Amino acid sequence: MRFNKWCVHWLDLYKRRFIKESTYSSYLFACQHIKCKRKLEKLSIVDLQKVINDMIDKKLSLSTVKHTVTIMIQASRRAYSLGYCKQLDYSFLELPTDKKSKVEALSLSDQRLILSNIALSFYGPFFKFLLFSGMRVGEAIALRWSAIDYKNKIIKIRYTDYRGTEQDTKTVNSCRDIPLTADLYNILQDNFKIGSVYCFTNTMGNKINYRSLLDSWHRFILNIGVAPCGLHALRHTYATNALKAGVNIKVLSEILGHKTVNITLNIYTDIDISDKAAAAALLTDYIKDKVSNERKKIGVI
Repeated sequence: MRFNKWCVHWLDLYKRRFIKESTYSSYLFACQHIKCKRKLEKLSIVDLQKVINDMIDKKLSLSTVKHTVTIMIQASRRAYSLGYCKQLDYSFLELPTDKKSKVEALSLSDQRLILSNIALSFYGPFFKFLLFSGMRVGEAIALRWSAIDYKNKIIKIRYTDYRGTEQDTKTVNSCRDIPLTADLYNILQDNFKIGSVYCFTNTMGNKINYRSLLDSWHRFILNIGVAPCGLHALRHTYATNALKAGVNIKVLSEILGHKTVNITLNIYTDIDISDKAAAAALLTDYIKDKVSNERKKIGVI
């Protein structure tokens, strides 16, 4: 069997039933980039490198390259364990470096612009809800009225939307309850529509399509003068605001649905020059206070 055909076969036989359908779909999509038609018994590490080089030349995204490499490595390992090909040394593979684009929190002026012009977009309540809840976009799209516990004042996050398909949340930590604050309550009540299943719907009263939502977001921020950014900036801003307000990092991590507090600290919080200035001032006051007290102890005024 040729390597490109084996990768698809391996994915269907050994992985499909043990991973989420969305993950299977993304891996299957990545398989189309494996053009190598080398027979398994003649497969070499050079063949895998050529696939990687071809993807780099085509300027494919890093995530696509990573998915494709993962498939090739796991599929060839299985082929080796079954005696279909020789063992490969993957340490010889040269991979592109990870250049993550930094998501920045919205400035206070941008947040004021968004909130003061929220009525200009049909999806304005949705944008405001993201900013005030810290939920992931897919989680908010999939949010049903049945998930709102008014008695205990909590929102039960159990599902997310991925490319139009509703599924369980990403991880055990993503399955969580968050507080139903007065602001969130008001947003939901103002957005209530009789007969609707989902808390937020499109102009036709149906479930929101992510692509249409993103297009509306870009038009909205362009019209009000906010620099281009993705919807995830609203979640990022929520996390940064929370820490600046003094919210306990462990509590915030659980609200956001993170596995560890390190994820919250490393990814979703920003430090600007004003934060550094405030920290420097605190340190200066501490030192001056300590020095002053020490001088008094030894009788120096």
